[in-house]
Parts: sequence; C-alpha cells; structure tokens
Amino acid sequence: MKIHWTKNCQRGACRNGKTPTAPLSRLAIFSRLSIMCAAWMSVVSATAVYAQSTSEGLKQAGGYSPVAATVQDGVLQHGDQTYRVVDTASYRTAADADSTESGDIEQVGHHGQGTGSCSSCGTSSCGGSCGTTIGLPTASCGTCGTACGGTKGACGLGFGSICNSNRASGLSCQGALANDPCAPCVPYRYASVEALYMQRDDVNFLFSGSLGTLPLSDFDFEFGPRITVGAVYDCVNGYEASLVGPFSWDTSNQLAAPQTIDIQLFPGVVQPHTVAGPVLTDLRRDIVVSDQSQSLTSDYFSVDASKTINGWEVAKLLLGTRYVNFGEDYRYSGTVTQTDTRNPIPATVGTPPVALDNETFTITEQQSVLNSVDNQLIGLQVGMDLLYPIGRFAYSDVRMRAGGYANFADVDYTRTGTRSELTGPDSVFGDITRPLNDRASTDDVSLAGLFELGTGIRYQVGEILSLRAGVELWYLTGVATATQNVARAGRSIDTDDDVLFTGLSFGSELRW
Repeated sequence: MKIHWTKNCQRGACRNGKTPTAPLSRLAIFSRLSIMCAAWMSVVSATAVYAQSTSEGLKQAGGYSPVAATVQDGVLQHGDQTYRVVDTASYRTAADADSTESGDIEQVGHHGQGTGSCSSCGTSSCGGSCGTTIGLPTASCGTCGTACGGTKGACGLGFGSICNSNRASGLSCQGALANDPCAPCVPYRYASVEALYMQRDDVNFLFSGSLGTLPLSDFDFEFGPRITVGAVYDCVNGYEASLVGPFSWDTSNQLAAPQTIDIQLFPGVVQPHTVAGPVLTDLRRDIVVSDQSQSLTSDYFSVDASKTINGWEVAKLLLGTRYVNFGEDYRYSGTVTQTDTRNPIPATVGTPPVALDNETFTITEQQSVLNSVDNQLIGLQVGMDLLYPIGRFAYSDVRMRAGGYANFADVDYTRTGTRSELTGPDSVFGDITRPLNDRASTDDVSLAGLFELGTGIRYQVGEILSLRAGVELWYLTGVATATQNVARAGRSIDTDDDVLFTGLSFGSELRW
C-alpha cells in the first residue's frame, strides 16, 4: 500500500513555488482520506513496534519538511527512516495465557512481565504472562496458577502479590531470589534459641504456728532456655514447636536465735505437788522455737506444638496444644522447747508450815515439715507474633500467648521428728518422747490459665541470621502453691493461687 503525502498550499500558491493544481472532486478526496485512515489504524493496532532506524541521522539542514511515507512488505518507509510493522499474531497477550507456544517476538517489560524463565510453571513459556518480579502483579498466571499454590493465581512477586491463598517473599520464596516470578514458593525453616532471665514474684510468706515464725526472703533471677523450631511449607501454612525451661527458683532463710512464739497462762489449777500433794497453782507455759530454717523451691517447665498461619513475614497466628508443669517444695525445720512453771497458792501448807517452791519442767521437740505440690496443665493455646520494621535492618516485635488448661494438681504433706507429751496426774511434769511421722496427700482437677506477653527489638545480621533482645511477662493463674497449702497439712488442696513471672530475653534466630 502506498501512502501519499499532500503538500499544504495557501492562497493559491504552494510552498515550492509551483502553480496549485485544480481542486479535487469530493469522491477523490474521500477515497484518499479512507486510504490514509486505514493505513494508520493498522499501525496503531500493533502494541509492540520495534524501531530500527537505517539512516545515519537527520540529513536535513534547517527545519523539518514533510516527506512521503509508504508501507510495503511489512516495512514502513518515512523519508530516510524505515520501521518494521509487527502483526498482532506475533506476540502474546494476557488473553493467550493458556497457550503453550511462545510468540515470534521476544517481549520485555510488556504488561508487567518479568524477565525470568518460566520453565518451572509447568509450561514452556507461561503463555508470556509470568507476572512481575517487582511491585504488584498485573497479569494472570494462566496455567502457572498450580505452581503458585492455586488455580490461576497471580504469579507476581513483591509486596501485595497473592498466589491464590499463598504469598511469595524475597526471604522465603525462591522465585524472588532466583528472579523467576513463576517459581513456586519454596518451604523454609527457622530455629531460635533464647536465654531467658526470669524471676518468680516474691512470696513474702510467714510461717507461724507451733513450729515458729520465720519470713522467707525474695527470689533471685534465674536463667532458662526457650528453644523454638518451625517450618512453613507454602509461605502461609506451617508448624511450630517450642520448649521453655526448665527453670528452678529457690529461696531460704535461717534463724538460730530462740524466738518465743507462744505464752499460755492457766490460773487457779489444782495440780499434784511433789511435797504436799494436790495444791492450787498458777501454771505458765512458754513455747520457744530455735534453730529455725525454711526453704521454698519453685520449678517451671513447658512444651507446646502449634499450627501456624503466616502473613507477609510480619504476622503469625498460632493454634495448638501445650503442657505446663509447675511444682513447689516447702521445707521447714526447727526445735520447739516447752517450759511449764507453776506457782503454788498459798506458798506454804500444813502445821508447821511447809514452804512450797516454784516448780519448772522443760520438754523439747524437734520437727520438720515438707509440703510438696505439683500442677500439671494440659490444654489449648492461641498466640500471635507481630513484626514491625523500624529501620533498614531493625524490627520491633510483639509475642503473645494465651491458653486455657485442665490443672491436675496434687499435694503431699509430711511431718517428721520427735514429740514429747506431758502425763498425769501423778507425774504431771513427767514426759514421754514418741517419734513423729505424719503423712497426708490429696489431689484435685481445676481450670487454670497461662498468659504471656513479650516485646523486643530484632536486628537482621545477614540473610539468615537475626539477633533479638526483649522483655517478658508471664501470668499463671488457677494453680496450687506450697506456701498456700502448708497449713492444710495435706487434708485438702487449694488451687486458687496466682503466680507472676517477669524478666528479660536474649537470643538469635536462623531462617533458611
């Protein structure tokens, strides 16, 4: 087809100085306009035109003069420049996504197509629609959808990219790392080891009664591990398991000096006397404890396994089971001394009067108490981990866990030592020493809860290694403690106590 270029004329004279020709008829004018419109529409319909200039540059001097243009054998000739006209069947569009054949034209950057190979999509070319490696996806996967985890999901990688219900990322999907936008998400794994520096809340327990009074000191901070391993097999769904502990906190106190814990008065009591037989006396009983010592040990251990749902490397939901063991041992030992003193009323009896002296007798008991409780919690746990970027390589994170558990609690009480008893009436101040061995135990099932909150700063050291430091707060409720149940002497159990743990965490994580 030939395209004629008409020269503009003004006021009856052409710019080239020649005499203008006679006016064309309406039919001739309409025919020429139709031919020109058809030619230009065929050029505009092609979406990819490869321009190959064959001229050495503009050889015109001074301004631009219109020249004739022709199209012949797929080549557009315009002055000294030639262009190749591409047929629409020579390249692929989104409508050809299901085609297994590539186009005749190599396409680069057209409609968001990436430059990587499409061989892993299940077809030789993905129909020329591989999505984009940067930014939002703009093309359909076609038959590549199954490789992305769904039917005809979007193959594009980067922020906001969605392959059906799965997403790709530069950290965990090989497609982004290998510059292959059609590659499926490659499973990744992670493991973290943390050192927890935790403290159980202070007890401030004061044991009083027949064995004495001695307050407990505060607990110290103790180290314990938290090990977490997990895997994500399609960039969204995965599994995770963690182990916390064991932790062991202990506190103790000793007091050797005698402490008077009780004074009992019995006025006007008729009791036998070693000289004059039964007399009216005032009896005073002093109970003193010495060589006291007590200790409290608190142990904690936990293991859990959860199903995880991950989103864009910044959020993770967990649902699983957890086992928690919390136990305590309370020990007390001391020496109890009981002194009975009587004052006869009156001080003399008989004729002639016989003086009655005060009489004192002392008995001693050595006793020790061991009260052990054990809480075994089994139940369901939910959780969430959030990650928020605060710098190029730095992130802040939040770790939350909450669970409801069945608490299988039991208590064992043991009291050992020697017991001395006063006898009467003939030997009021005589004593009989007997061995002491009291034992009792009971158990119960109740509802308990465990809530954890942690936050910290994470720094990405390399491609697979990150370091983290943060703070921790744990709240354990609905459990039995040794100090709360010691006065019950094993006859019953109370599981309504609460325990608070606070501390710091330091650790690292590998992801590959």
